[in-house]
Amino acid sequence: MLHMNTKEVWSVLLCAAEAATRKIEGESMVAIDAIVEEQLPHHAQLTTSEVKLIRSAAFDLSRFATLCDAAFQGYCTCCKRNGSHKAAMYLVVYLLTFQYSALGESTVCELLGGCMPHHLLCEYVQFLFNKDLMTQFTVPLWATTYDDKFMQQQVLTPLAAASKDAGGDVAEWLRKHIASPLGPSPDLPSGEATAASARPPRRSITATAPKKERRPPQLHTSTRPRLPPREVREMALTVPEPRLPRIKDAPLPSRPWATKALTKPTGFTFNQHDASHATTASHNAAAADASSSTTNTATQASAAAIAATSSNNVPDSAPRPSSAQLRRMLNASRTVPTTTAALRREACMRDRQRIYAEKVLTEMEMAACDAREYELWRQAQEEEEERKREMSVVQRHLDAVETEERMRTQRAYAAEARRRRFKNLRTKYQEELDDRKLEEEEMLRLQERSVREQRTQQLLDRGAAMERSNAAKAALAAQVRREWEYLRAVAQEAEEELQTQQALLIQEIHVMRQRIRERQARMGEERRRAVEDGEEDAALGRMSLAELREALERIRAEDAAEVEARREYVTATRVRAKEERDRLEEECASAREQQRQRRRLKRAQQTQHRAVVEEERASKETARMIQLHEKLEAKRQEAREAQRATREAERQRRNELLLRAQDGTSMERGRWNHYEAGLVRRSKWEQQKMLQVAQQQI
Repeated sequence: MLHMNTKEVWSVLLCAAEAATRKIEGESMVAIDAIVEEQLPHHAQLTTSEVKLIRSAAFDLSRFATLCDAAFQGYCTCCKRNGSHKAAMYLVVYLLTFQYSALGESTVCELLGGCMPHHLLCEYVQFLFNKDLMTQFTVPLWATTYDDKFMQQQVLTPLAAASKDAGGDVAEWLRKHIASPLGPSPDLPSGEATAASARPPRRSITATAPKKERRPPQLHTSTRPRLPPREVREMALTVPEPRLPRIKDAPLPSRPWATKALTKPTGFTFNQHDASHATTASHNAAAADASSSTTNTATQASAAAIAATSSNNVPDSAPRPSSAQLRRMLNASRTVPTTTAALRREACMRDRQRIYAEKVLTEMEMAACDAREYELWRQAQEEEEERKREMSVVQRHLDAVETEERMRTQRAYAAEARRRRFKNLRTKYQEELDDRKLEEEEMLRLQERSVREQRTQQLLDRGAAMERSNAAKAALAAQVRREWEYLRAVAQEAEEELQTQQALLIQEIHVMRQRIRERQARMGEERRRAVEDGEEDAALGRMSLAELREALERIRAEDAAEVEARREYVTATRVRAKEERDRLEEECASAREQQRQRRRLKRAQQTQHRAVVEEERASKETARMIQLHEKLEAKRQEAREAQRATREAERQRRNELLLRAQDGTSMERGRWNHYEAGLVRRSKWEQQKMLQVAQQQI
C-alpha cells in the first residue's frame, strides 16, 4: 500500500475497536462486522486492499478482543493509568501483533501517528516491547484463555521482531516513520519538501525539551514555483516490493485425551477363608452331629443350585465344571466389584426375608397346637433358611465369577478396538502429514516462480521508468534554458526602459521645483498685502474675536449639559442593575436552601428506609437460621434414634442367631454379615464426607 488513506482507515478501525471494547464490557452485543459494513459506504475513497484490510481486522478484533483487553489491563496495572484511549490501544496491540509482518513498519507507524498523545503512545509501545513487563503483567492474563504455544508463536514473536526494528528509542523510531516518510510527499511543492527533509530531527521525549525556535518569515510570491509532472514525483518515492502471501499451516489434529485407569475393585476378606476352618473342635458331640446333618443337607441343596445355575448360565459349547472345580472356585480369592447399592439391596432383602419369616412364624405359632409339631416345624424352617443362605452364597459367588469373566472379555474387546482406532488415527495422521508436505512443496515452488516473474517484471518496469524519467528531465532542462534566455532578454529591455524613465523623471522634478519656487514667492506677496488690508479674519471664517468667544462659551455649555445627562443616565442604569442583581441573589439563595432541605430530608428518609430494610433482613435471616438449626437438630436426633434402634435390632438379631445356631458355620456367617454391614456403614460415611466437602467448596 503505497498511498494509503491513513485517516479513513484508522477511523473505521477505531469504530471496530470501540465495538470490541463495548463487547468485552458487556454493554453491547452488536457484531463488529455489521458496524464496519455500516461505516464503509461513508468512505468511498478506500481502495480494495484497504477494504480487505479493514474487514480482516474487524474479524480478528472480534476473535482476539480478549487478548487486546488483557494487554491493555496489564499496561494500566504496570503504569498506573486509567482507561483512556482504550479503543486506540486495542488497535495498537492488534496492528503490532497480527499485521506488522503484512503491512510493514512504515505503514503501521503511519497508522499509529496521531491516534493518541505522543508520550502515551511511546509509553504503551515501550511496554509492549519490554518482554519482562509483559511476562509479569500481561502473560498471566493471557494464560487464562490461550495456551503457551499460541502466545509464544503468534503474539510474543511478532512483538520481538517489531522491537528489533525499533531499537532502543521507540519515540525516535515512531517519529522517523511518522514525520519523515521515505520520500517527499507528492502533494507538497519541491521547496517545501526540501525544507521539511532538511529540518533537524526532534529530540526524544526522554531528553530535556528545548526552547521553541521561531521559523523565519516566508516570502509569499505571486506565482508558485513550477512542479515536475506527477509521474516524476511518484518516481521519487521508494517503491517497496509486494510481500509474498504467508504460508498458513493448519493446526495438527489434537491427540486423544488420556483415559483414566480402571479402578481395581475391592474384594471381601471372607472369600479367603477355607471350608476346613469353618468348624471348631470346641463344640460338643450333640452340636457336632446337628451341625453335620445340617451341613450335609445344605451341601446337597447347594450342589443342586450349582448344577441348575451352571446349566442356565454356561453355554452349551462350554464343558460343565465338576464339584472339585466348583469347590476350588468357591474357595479361591476373587475380586468382587460389589458397590454400595448392591450391599444396600442385599441388606434390605435380608430384612424383608427376616420380617416375612417372623410373620409366618407368628401365624404358625398361633395355629400350632402341639409343642412338638411347633419344634419340628421350627427346625424345618431353620434348615430351609440355612439351605437358602447357602444357595444365595453360592449364587453370589457364581455371579461374581461370571461378571468378572464378562468384564475381562469386554475390557479385552475395548482395548483391541482402541488399538485399532489409534492405529487408524496414526495412519491417517501420517497421510495428512505427507499430503501437507506435498502441498507446502508445491506452494513453495509456486511462490519461487511468482517471485522470479515479479522481479523480472519490476526490472522491466524500472528500466522503462528510468528511460521516461531521463527523457522528461532532458525536455525540462531544454525548456528551462529557453525560459532563462527569454527572461534575460526581457530583463535587459526592462533595465533600459527603467533608465529612460529615470532620466525623464529627473527632468520633470527639476521643472516642478522651479514652479513651486515661483508659486511660493507669489503667495508670500499676496499674504503680505492681505494682512495690510485686514482681510485675514474674513478669510478665516468672517468672524470677529467677540463672536468667536461667544460661540466657544455656547459650545462649552452644551458639552457640559450633555456630559451631566450622560452621567445621570449611567448612574440610574447602575442602580437598576444592582437592584436586579440583589433580587436574583436572594432568589438563588432561597432556591439553594430549599434544595438543600429537600436533599437533607431525602437522605434522612433513605437512611431510615435502609435501617428498616436491614433490620427486617437481619430478623428474617435470624429466623431462617434458627429454623434451619432446628431442622438440622431434628434430623440429627432422628438419625441418632434410627441408628440406636438399628443397633438394638442388630444386637437382638445377633443374640437370636447365636442362640439358634451354636455351630462354627453360623458363627462364621454372622461374622461375614457383620463385616458386610461395616462396609455399608463405611461407604455411607465416605459418601457423606464427600458431600460435605463438596458443599463447603461450593
